[in-house]
Amino acid sequence: MNWVIDTNILIFASNVNEEKYFNAVEFVLDVRKNHSIVIDHKREIVKEYNKKLKNNPFYKKWWKHMISTKGKIAFHDSKIPSYHKNKLENLKFHNDDLLFVGVASNSCDKLLVTEDKDDYNKNIRYYLKQNLDINVYFLDNLPN
Repeated sequence: MNWVIDTNILIFASNVNEEKYFNAVEFVLDVRKNHSIVIDHKREIVKEYNKKLKNNPFYKKWWKHMISTKGKIAFHDSKIPSYHKNKLENLKFHNDDLLFVGVASNSCDKLLVTEDKDDYNKNIRYYLKQNLDINVYFLDNLPN
């Protein structure tokens, strides 16, 4: 599976004091071993990861493995049609997360994992699934 990973998942996996630490570590290590990640062509997602995690040893090791292993990173466009962007904004979706939604909408598997349950509330998740075929998961409801 190809996953779009919201930055908060990597933050949780990189901080033993986070409540979701173990679930996040388990997920990112599973991705490292069995799956791949999806990022945008301009690498804006990577810039965000690095901005928030650049000095974290866990993130550095995980990222080094991902970039040095063939087939672990897929690149896709991050653009979404303006109609969907406007609709999401009307639903009070945060602009910061449009990058992740855009990449997920253009990826093969259309899988996005986050722990931002406010931004990805029930109405947003329904809209994303019905209109862009994106499956949004949280750490406590990942597919098997």
